[in-house]
Amino acid sequence: MPPIYATATHIPSGEVTCTFGPFETLHAARVAVSETVDSLLTWEHMTIGGYAADNYPTLWVVENRETALAPQGSTRKPYSA
Repeated sequence: MPPIYATATHIPSGEVTCTFGPFETLHAARVAVSETVDSLLTWEHMTIGGYAADNYPTLWVVENRETALAPQGSTRKPYSA
């Protein structure tokens, strides 16, 4: 099974709050996150080969950890109110 995981990070503190996976595809991971938060999320493609979406105060990152440059990395800037 590919090492595809979804990670939730609390934006204000930067603390990883949970990790789901492994999943077969990036799409399956994104669907699982949307079902978990019970909301449609807008996913942004990251340069490291994954996707990110925020549901403040949580940042969700879905990535294939085998191809990602940084396992918990994101090119996104933190949310500011």
